[in-house]
Amino acid sequence: VDANQEIRWERSKIRSSSTDDVTFEEFKEAEERESISENPAEQNLPKCLTLTDHIIYNNGTIEDLEEQVLEYLSTQENQELQKIS
Repeated sequence: VDANQEIRWERSKIRSSSTDDVTFEEFKEAEERESISENPAEQNLPKCLTLTDHIIYNNGTIEDLEEQVLEYLSTQENQELQKIS
């Protein structure tokens, strides 16, 4: 599951934790540092996304996300049923 950078920043502001109290520029800089890290103990979102079979974009409401998840699960279930047949 991924969301665009500005939405992730806006959602971090809503959480209001002390580590989330950063400007959008600071948020982008932190994500840039994380995206080039080769340390397996750190996040590297772009690298993680290259390892996925499917990406669900969480750029809307919780209802939009739920709809996408259910659609994906339905697709996966149909594929599994076709393998059995």
